[in-house]
Amino acid sequence: MKSQVEGQETGMGQGHFSHGQFPSMQGEIADDSLRALASRVAAYARKTPQEIVSVHMDNNCYFLGDTLWYKAYVLRDGKMTPSDISGVLYAELINQDGYMVERQTILPIAVILTCC
Repeated sequence: MKSQVEGQETGMGQGHFSHGQFPSMQGEIADDSLRALASRVAAYARKTPQEIVSVHMDNNCYFLGDTLWYKAYVLRDGKMTPSDISGVLYAELINQDGYMVERQTILPIAVILTCC
């Protein structure tokens, strides 16, 4: 597929537009909108606690019938301490076709120790 961009043929069907093709006012509006969006996203991230899930597995390749051993950690972002935000971690095993084979519900260790 060929396209015509800035008077030159390109054989890949791709092209680019030079900045000079758009009025500068349009670029300023786009920059201001992007800055406003980035500011709102940053404010949301500061207000909303974030978590990091880290999973360690005993192997990187498994075959039918293998036992998969793993450890999962849910940590507070920034503090890197065990999280008290989420109460449950769902671990799902997905096959090569994208279908869920198994789901496990994992309670945090603190909940398990205090419940018994």
